[in-house]
Amino acid sequence: MIFEELSILIVDDNKDELEKYISLSQSCGLHSYGATSLDEAKQMLSANGYDILLTDIHLGEEDNSKSNKSGFDIIQFALETQPQLTVLAMSHDLDKSIFDKAFSLGASHFLRKPIYNSDEILIYIKLALQKKHSNLSNNSVEVSSNRFLKDNSFRIYKNGVIVSSKHDKFLNGVAKNKKIPLVLFGETGTGKEEFAKILHKKRVEIEGMIPFVTVNCPLLDNDLTSSLLFGHKKGAFTGANETTNGYVAAADGGILFLDEIHTLDLSTQRKLLRVLNDGSYNRVGDMRIIHSYFQLVVATTKDLDEEVESGRMLADFKYRISGAEIILDPLRERLEDIPLFVTVFFKRENIEVSEELIYEISQMCQKSLWKGNIRQLFRVLQRMLINAQLHEEELSIHHLVLPNKEPLTHRFQKQIGSTEPKPVSLPKDQIDQYILDLLQNALNNDCSLNDVIDEIEKTILIKAMNRHDSIAKSHIALGISRNAIDAKRKKYKI
Repeated sequence: MIFEELSILIVDDNKDELEKYISLSQSCGLHSYGATSLDEAKQMLSANGYDILLTDIHLGEEDNSKSNKSGFDIIQFALETQPQLTVLAMSHDLDKSIFDKAFSLGASHFLRKPIYNSDEILIYIKLALQKKHSNLSNNSVEVSSNRFLKDNSFRIYKNGVIVSSKHDKFLNGVAKNKKIPLVLFGETGTGKEEFAKILHKKRVEIEGMIPFVTVNCPLLDNDLTSSLLFGHKKGAFTGANETTNGYVAAADGGILFLDEIHTLDLSTQRKLLRVLNDGSYNRVGDMRIIHSYFQLVVATTKDLDEEVESGRMLADFKYRISGAEIILDPLRERLEDIPLFVTVFFKRENIEVSEELIYEISQMCQKSLWKGNIRQLFRVLQRMLINAQLHEEELSIHHLVLPNKEPLTHRFQKQIGSTEPKPVSLPKDQIDQYILDLLQNALNNDCSLNDVIDEIEKTILIKAMNRHDSIAKSHIALGISRNAIDAKRKKYKI
């Protein structure tokens, strides 16, 4: 079996062994690269995309002692920066704890050093790829039926993401039409990156292994931005000691995920216009035209039309990243789903919890604002487990510490098991007084600024639409674009 299109990064601090393993990998048809330290491996993983990682667990040691296991750090860093990587670990040390730790971090197989021939590498890589493909094809979580799981209107994934049947079918369609960009709107912690990874898994089911490259856009704010995105030619600038590929090349044939895309400066947006148009670009210092064809997925917490109007985003750039859209509601607007999230969390942690405790936890959690959304909820539940373990006690409601005990009475009143949100009903003649009370409370007490602004903005929109009896007239009267008012109507379900 030959892997002409696959690349492997091998990490070993013994240069002789590293050269040997690179040679063995090349004989298998792999594009092989090497690193001799944790820092060098991190640098290469940040600058280039790889399909496979083979790392020694013990690095930087003459005696190969058990004290330094920086290979674990490499595995963790690699899968955080390149989640699509297939990881294999190797070591002279056959201690069971080493095996368990490597597998818990995401390694697919473990090789005993020294490796003598290419067949060993070939067999383990083949097994690892098959295992990874099998795992990606079976990525749902089976949750035992209870009173909180009464229908099949959602799908639960292993990363803890709960996707409605509507969104799941929508992602299936996007996966089958890989030329369509996907824009994910939602507050911090609503699961935008997890949705992008689910799209990747769906494409893997259809096409086999493809790359998934994550770019954290807020970090693209320095002189090396072009090099990180497009790679550079050896000698292009001081310190360019070797040719690199960059994020765009690493995403070829797969998915390029631009997280927090609204933070890109105008200069970087201009640099991306060409590759987003036809897939062509140049490395820094290289006149040769290169092509990379990828599916673009972007995530943002902002209204992109407003970003264009404010001058923070180029109109051309916005048009080229636009495509299919998914809006992820904040947790405070789907409090009825909290029992389901709590159930999935404990299932993911392999902890048996009674329905009564789930009910108690959910009742308490439904009283909080959850500014950090689902991510914050899971962290609070994780802290609950830690509290019980530290006190060596059986898990109970007393171990739950909420981030904010202020009731969310001005948004929704929920009951566990309800299927629809129940908006607070106010007579029309009381709406003005309600807003004044809301402002008065905000001025005198600590509360969520986003919630207050959302309530006021929603009320202003409704009143403007009632006055003018026309969306076209309303957006002109409010001084915003038609796209902006449509986005706000979608956000507030008006």
